[in-house]
Amino acid sequence: MHNKVLAVLAQWVAAVSLVACGGGDPEVAATAQSSQAQRADSPPMAKALGASVADAAPSDLVNQAVNLQDAIAILKMIVGLDVNAGGQPVTPYQLFAADFDGNGKVELADAIGVLKRVVGLDLTSPKWLFFNTASSASVITDKLNPGPPPELSAYIVSSAAAQVGLVAVLRGDVVGSTLNYSWSLGAKPAGSKAVLASATAATPTFTADIAGDYVATLRVTDGSSKSAMATMTLTAGAPKVLAAEIFGYLEVAQNPIPESYNAGYSIYAAAWPLLSNYPGNSFNSGLFGTWMWAIYPEGNPANLGSPTGLYSDIEGGLGWWNDTRFATETPKFIMGGVNYNFNEWANGPGSGKGRDWTEPNAGGKYGVAQLSPWLLWPPDGLNLKQGTNGELLGYGYLPLPLTNSKITTAGKNVPTGDNSWTLFLNARNFKGPVAFFTPYFWSRASVAKPELSGLFLDSRSSDPNKQFAAETHLIPSFLSTDAKGETYARTAPISFPRDANGDAPVLHRPIAYNKSALWDSVKAWFAGGAAASGVIDIRGASEMTYSNAGSSSWTISVAGTADKDKPRISWSSFATPVAINASTYGYRWNQKLVSTNNYDTTASTTLPQYFRSIKNSKGIAEWMVVQASDVPVETGLTILEFKRAAITTTSPYTTPTDPQSSWKKPGPSAGPFSAVLGDGSTVTYYWYRFADQPALLNADLTSQEREEMQLRAVKLHQAWTKDREYLPAPTIGKLADIDPALIVAPPSGFEIGYVPIATRQERLK
Repeated sequence: MHNKVLAVLAQWVAAVSLVACGGGDPEVAATAQSSQAQRADSPPMAKALGASVADAAPSDLVNQAVNLQDAIAILKMIVGLDVNAGGQPVTPYQLFAADFDGNGKVELADAIGVLKRVVGLDLTSPKWLFFNTASSASVITDKLNPGPPPELSAYIVSSAAAQVGLVAVLRGDVVGSTLNYSWSLGAKPAGSKAVLASATAATPTFTADIAGDYVATLRVTDGSSKSAMATMTLTAGAPKVLAAEIFGYLEVAQNPIPESYNAGYSIYAAAWPLLSNYPGNSFNSGLFGTWMWAIYPEGNPANLGSPTGLYSDIEGGLGWWNDTRFATETPKFIMGGVNYNFNEWANGPGSGKGRDWTEPNAGGKYGVAQLSPWLLWPPDGLNLKQGTNGELLGYGYLPLPLTNSKITTAGKNVPTGDNSWTLFLNARNFKGPVAFFTPYFWSRASVAKPELSGLFLDSRSSDPNKQFAAETHLIPSFLSTDAKGETYARTAPISFPRDANGDAPVLHRPIAYNKSALWDSVKAWFAGGAAASGVIDIRGASEMTYSNAGSSSWTISVAGTADKDKPRISWSSFATPVAINASTYGYRWNQKLVSTNNYDTTASTTLPQYFRSIKNSKGIAEWMVVQASDVPVETGLTILEFKRAAITTTSPYTTPTDPQSSWKKPGPSAGPFSAVLGDGSTVTYYWYRFADQPALLNADLTSQEREEMQLRAVKLHQAWTKDREYLPAPTIGKLADIDPALIVAPPSGFEIGYVPIATRQERLK
């Protein structure tokens, strides 16, 4: 036997030497571009469709299939010679076949193992290796280290069926014997309709349509009576996909202006559907806006008996909130006034903290009073016209002297200022003042905490150098990990507006004002002087400019992850903040990583959806953009759908019905009326005398003080109509429309001195 081995070895060495005379590159071209396999270096799989294989009994056919030519081919791989005719690259099939001992490497021991079979020193039958072409496992990047074979795996996510492509590799059969294949699919999960396609092909397929076990059998023949058989069990299951969320801020950079411009601001913000499908009320994100703080030249007062110091501002704007009941893809607008440390907040007339009236002080729902007789404010937020996509909504807050300052508040020796911070809008179909925060909304906190007196917006000016940003919470995303432990993420499709140059303008013309812009003329008017036009005097304004800077703190993580452990999205890889012009801020995109969507009259840019967690040069995990084709199918991410949330029955907004409540006593003057909105809701409303509206009856005002306000409101209603310019006009783009159903006409006899007040909002039946 020893002599036989020596003879074969001598023949083998001679054959190899003969081939070696032709030289050869020591590098084996093993970039595997095989139709039988896909990527093996792709992201981790959650739950494998593993295969357990019953070894075939020894057979002459299998033994003859592994021969001396295979041993020579393995040695060629090791020394760097061409294995295939014409210098064709080695395929993944050949690499896995060359790994005779299955240790994940192609080495001399594999060639010797094949040779032992040839000379009869090893009488065991060669092993079969099975794997799935539909998995993303199989580009071999290291030619002599193919690594563990890709698992025979498939995934079923939701109702989507996973395709299984069967590949059978005979260990040691590198050159490839001419064999006939016959596959069959035996046992399968109850109810499965799986059928093998091309059962006589080397690589048949079937669809694992139901989770469970599938038993496949392979019989191979060489055209004679010789045959071999192997059986495998495949377990199909769903990948472990984790629900995640995007959280963070997109911060804007603008140049500072003098602090003397401390009497409010205005801005034009782009309004568009951030997500193509509204995902439900877990979605809680704002478009670009700002936080208007009181100014403290002496320094911001912190630690006033509160763990968080003093927090109070106006931070409303365009967006979606998790307590919105009638949300759609189109954003809504809220006023967003925050009382001391979020004890209360006010989003509009009759709208604030909580959705009922049991909160202390009604949760701020009496904090905003209606001023306009032409615009109805729904409790769920102010609607834009459905389909708004990139148009600009102009808005701003300026103080009006609608009340006089007071030295006592709610019977306590604490003052209330005379700043009635008033929301002005500039839309295509509505212009002018809408509603205002009552001074008492701010000063009420100082009744219980006198040390807070004089620190809120009722008596303070506004800080002109405010931060502009988009605050993002809970954009739906998913995470999944492959068999190699690499994590991938997919986000819901996120869109931005797109101009003719492909940029995304998000903010335009930020302006801060001093009191000469509007306050002084209105104050003189109310004191008996000439009527103020209401047009903001640009001579009392300072227009801010933007710079080519800004930042993103967007992260993707599962809920509850500590901030320090949330990997950030590599925003700069696909987005560059730019000053499109001095007064317009936006983003310029890496066009290779984003896509364009065209609508009827507008276009938008969709951001990358797929990311891979990679450590950057500082060793910090970061989400890097990848293409969908780079994401292993076994993660289940590529077949997920971000569907629009189903419309569900939701509780209506209601108002107090007690006959003694401020809603009923003295009560409305006309109504009820109704408006059907584009969000699928109906609003019931009444006309109240301005001074008798519930907000003013809960604003710590005497009857005389409210009657003085009534006279001022009458003047405004007579002189300031809804079709005139008030805010400085935009210089780019088009104006957005308010939902036309919210533009109302006062009934006859109630045109002046009356305002519409919503009392109920419910799903349209």
